[in-house]
Amino acid sequence: MSALASIGPLTTREFTHESFLTPIPSNINGHPIFPPHNADIPCGSLRIINIHVSAEGLPNTKYFSKTDPVCTFSIQTNLGYQEYGRTEVCWNMLDPLWIRPFTYRVKDTPELLLFSIYDVITNAIAMNQQKFLGAVEIDPISLLNSPTHSLDIPIQPPENAAPKGVFHINYFEIMPCQGALFLTFKGTNLGGPGLKKINPFFVIQRLSPHSNKFVSVYKSEVKLKKRETEWDNVELGIQYLCGGDMSTIIRINLYDYRQRDIDGLVGFFDTTVESILYDKISNFQFTSPHGGKVGNLKVILLNHWTGPRLFDYRLRGVQLGAMIAIDFSATNVDAIITNRVQHLDEGLFSYKAAINDTCDLLYPLTMGEPYIAYGFADFGNSKKLISLSLDKIDNRGLIPNAKTLIQLYTNAKTKITYPKKCYIAPVINEAAIAAQHRWDTERTISVLVILTNGRFADLKEGVDEMVNAEMSPLVIIMVAMGGTRRELDNIFKGKKGILTDSFGRRTQRRILTLVSYSTDRRPNERLPNKIAPSAKKMAREYLEMINFYQEIETNANGPISPISRPFSPQKPPPHIERPRTPPLSRKSSRRGRNQPGSLPMSHSQSIISEKEVIDENFIIFLDS
Repeated sequence: MSALASIGPLTTREFTHESFLTPIPSNINGHPIFPPHNADIPCGSLRIINIHVSAEGLPNTKYFSKTDPVCTFSIQTNLGYQEYGRTEVCWNMLDPLWIRPFTYRVKDTPELLLFSIYDVITNAIAMNQQKFLGAVEIDPISLLNSPTHSLDIPIQPPENAAPKGVFHINYFEIMPCQGALFLTFKGTNLGGPGLKKINPFFVIQRLSPHSNKFVSVYKSEVKLKKRETEWDNVELGIQYLCGGDMSTIIRINLYDYRQRDIDGLVGFFDTTVESILYDKISNFQFTSPHGGKVGNLKVILLNHWTGPRLFDYRLRGVQLGAMIAIDFSATNVDAIITNRVQHLDEGLFSYKAAINDTCDLLYPLTMGEPYIAYGFADFGNSKKLISLSLDKIDNRGLIPNAKTLIQLYTNAKTKITYPKKCYIAPVINEAAIAAQHRWDTERTISVLVILTNGRFADLKEGVDEMVNAEMSPLVIIMVAMGGTRRELDNIFKGKKGILTDSFGRRTQRRILTLVSYSTDRRPNERLPNKIAPSAKKMAREYLEMINFYQEIETNANGPISPISRPFSPQKPPPHIERPRTPPLSRKSSRRGRNQPGSLPMSHSQSIISEKEVIDENFIIFLDS
């Protein structure tokens, strides 16, 4: 194998301040959760837990702002510790409350777990580019044997540094429940009396019955300079919100986002999932840590989805893996730019940047799953498709990570002559075959990302292949490098994604989503809202089409835990007793303050039917 080309560091949007302004849900986080060839493993026979982490008293490493901590979770292997997953970044926080849990499968063999904390100082993906703050090493048995399902451990500092900080670990068992709540949140008078506007966002926490501590499970979008605002519709998985116990107390904390200072806790209130389900429209009042009234929040239940969501499928062994298909033709983008120029360039709108971005945006779904990569064009001698992994990166021809993928792409560019035509049908045909193999062996749905400028010599035949691939475990995202074209819009947009081939056959599900990488030489700011959400929705539609959940429920290979019954409101829930723990603050000075008394909760008359089904085009958010 030839030496791989040297490339610069890969970057991630996760390590930019803008990432904290967006919603952060709890989701599947970790790889590999399931062992190889998990298609042969009886469903329900594995023990899986969600590990939630937080810290307090971290050292401040910056002069003009606070530490920006992120936590990685690594598992001991024969080759040393291997990164398993990482949290989001908590910007400007010395007492971080990370939202994303680590989804961990309990092993039969002993192993050590390592939690490492870093201060983010660059947007490079590699953690060796960040500043190491300290680590905690545990034996999972000590956590599992804890009667409180939690551990509080001093953080071991870097060499020659003084010890500072405490690391908190809580875990919840994955329970036999499914479904989600779809909610709208409307805030008024946020911040209390007066005219001052804040940058509001809220964090939802659930009470652990074992430790009597609140654990963060969702952070909303940050709204800038608002006293009255409405947050986009939110999907909250029952698994993460309450583990199927609708009487679980949940706390909603209101914060004021401060870009260069620690976020201030404005107020909070407590409720239950049961109460939200019964009322359908609930009005709550935020109370400050000092007891003052600091705003109101209306919570509207749009839908209680009792069927499985994508995270429910993923907890039953379904995985997602990425395929990348790259257009190596020399077709024209506009009067000046050609497809070839975007290969030779390595700037903002180049193919290299697009590969980095798409791999980064898909990572929360595909985690550490290896890549399959193709190049397509009219290469001559009837060859329309090449594999970028011909050198067999592993014994299955899979590419282990995005960095190696970009190295292979960079090498391929030196050998390509950039022919004038490209063909899409061979790409779809080959991808469908590879996707079926991955599904049969590993229960992996393949997400095929096609990077192209969209001038196909066989677009009609390509659509025929897509219709043929409807029953394949394959979803397609076509990323138009220079913006979409009219012929692509006419075929792939509208009609709810239903495709019709040249024989009149129609698909029953959306198999392809068309997105633009740039528009008028400007980055597409909505790209993060398109790539992963579209892949989630299409993957779930495939699983529903093949009745996957019913299949595993009746799987004769092994036992299945019963599925919880949907909540049926009959009478108002009892009065909520406020737990003894104080509200969790993001400021050390707030800890230990006296908390206000219980708040009365209204039981508004429902005006939205619980059985109302929301339009599927509306539900494309937070599905992981």
